Amino acid sequence: MALMIVPMERTHKHMRVDQHGRPCCAPRAAGLFFPRAEVHPPGVSKAFTREDDAAGPQIEAPAPHLAPGEVRYVTPEGFRTLQRELELLDPASRRAKALAATLPLLTVHAPRCEGRAVFGCWVVLRDESGEETSWRIVGPDEADAKERRLSVASPLARELLGKEAGDFVSIELPRGTAEFEVVAVRATDPD
Repeated sequence: MALMIVPMERTHKHMRVDQHGRPCCAPRAAGLFFPRAEVHPPGVSKAFTREDDAAGPQIEAPAPHLAPGEVRYVTPEGFRTLQRELELLDPASRRAKALAATLPLLTVHAPRCEGRAVFGCWVVLRDESGEETSWRIVGPDEADAKERRLSVASPLARELLGKEAGDFVSIELPRGTAEFEVVAVRATDPD
């Protein structure tokens, strides 16, 4: 294998490269050259490479851990959605492995919305400007802000639990404290 010495950018030191221009050694302070631990494509900074491009063992998704007595609830619709997602995923993917480990730990809980905000209910809120939005309180595994599904562990959901129409909740936001009025609590999507 033919080696060449070429100037390095910025440092004005020299670096050895092979016949394809790939770096093969790193300069040391004493002027000695030692083999590099890893090689990146020529002209590409390590900052522009992904760590998962490197060959090596795949890191397995950690199995969810529940503390003794802890229950992870999910709505019936959320459980079906997670099952469908698992069916569509590549079984070798990290997400599929995590879902396969999580689904058996979930407890399906059908909502019983009787005027109070509880797990699985839709809550209609009115902000200070009079705009109304609706959110469903769900388990952390099915939470999705784009779909208006709020994790039961989120600060807003914790404030809403147990509230009924006419109650007010306050929550700290980056722009300051926001106050919302609970307009309605329903079992189905009000929109």
